[in-house]
Amino acid sequence: YAQRRAVMLSAIAENGLQLASPEATGGSSLWLATPAGIDSGQLAARLRGEDVLIEPGLPFFAQPARGAGFFRLAYSSIAAERIPEGIARIAAVIRDLL
Repeated sequence: YAQRRAVMLSAIAENGLQLASPEATGGSSLWLATPAGIDSGQLAARLRGEDVLIEPGLPFFAQPARGAGFFRLAYSSIAAERIPEGIARIAAVIRDLL
């Protein structure tokens, strides 16, 4: 998992995506923030068409609307060599939505 996490963090930085809590460690996923005006549910729907799955933040918040600007990316079940392409696809869809 450490290698996958490192690959994901590198790809996130290279693609200009924003970690929601850069200081967080542990676990097998990372939380990212969407740019202002992009709903993570809408982002997830668009990414499904690009063969990329993210978890929108809404179900993880006591007040679901507050989670609209966040999404979770897991790295536990994807090969390290596939991570950079997935992150690049996320960045491309976000650019299209802006």
